Amino acid sequence: MLLAQQSRLDLLSRCRGAGPQVEAGPVAVDKRHDALAADAPPFDMLCGATTATVTLAASVPHSPYTFLTSTSALVNARFAQAEGTSCRVGVVNGTTSAPGMQDRVLDPRRIETWQEFIRRNKSCSLDGLERAVGFDSTAEAILALRAPGPEGIDVLVGDHHILAWYWQHLDKLHRRMVLPEAIAARFEALDDSETETTASSLARFKDELRLIPEAISIEPYAVVAPPGKAALIADFSRFLTARRQDRNGEYTRRLRQCFGRQVDRSFWFLMEFQSKVRDGNPLK
Repeated sequence: MLLAQQSRLDLLSRCRGAGPQVEAGPVAVDKRHDALAADAPPFDMLCGATTATVTLAASVPHSPYTFLTSTSALVNARFAQAEGTSCRVGVVNGTTSAPGMQDRVLDPRRIETWQEFIRRNKSCSLDGLERAVGFDSTAEAILALRAPGPEGIDVLVGDHHILAWYWQHLDKLHRRMVLPEAIAARFEALDDSETETTASSLARFKDELRLIPEAISIEPYAVVAPPGKAALIADFSRFLTARRQDRNGEYTRRLRQCFGRQVDRSFWFLMEFQSKVRDGNPLK
């Protein structure tokens, strides 16, 4: 089975074990929907930062919600301190934050929260999201937070946990991820500027960023698959809901061992709730 992911983090060798053989491969975030709809999809399941919208569910099968995430914003310190006079918004192409994609998440609170955001940041406008600049990856968009002039941005809108992870690992991102060559070279150039008396430009850049805590929207994630893999998703969904009884057991231990992360707490709540829905036709 081929599992596609939207990042290129190296899998840890200690995750290998008995059971179904899974091959993990990357897929560009702005190419994932085209890949799902292809006559010969390049993967069996898409696992990663995929919002399970009503539009998506109408065309492809997806698992129960695996966790909930908020859409937030990463800004530079000057903007966070209200010293900036511009509000150049950036997004990652193909995400629900990108222009033309907001209608996929029918959440009026997104607009209400953005209105609150611009009330606190007078340089921003109501149509800032619609006029956002698109980037091919989160790494590229973060670099734009450092760039002056028309090529730069002041605000990067995206899923809170993704922005937080990139920010936390920014000073060693090019060592933890397989980045496109041109993007990796830009990170390496910033990293190589470190001396005995000064931190690298990359470390200083990391310290200049701030993550806005307020949520612009709340979105559910799920594992999705091409239309012909509905049976596979059904089996995977039963597996997920069965994990609710294993909060401190083998499943949790393996996730910690493989990825160094605890299971998201909202996952247990969602699995507990969704597993109570019985199989079969509820109308009978």
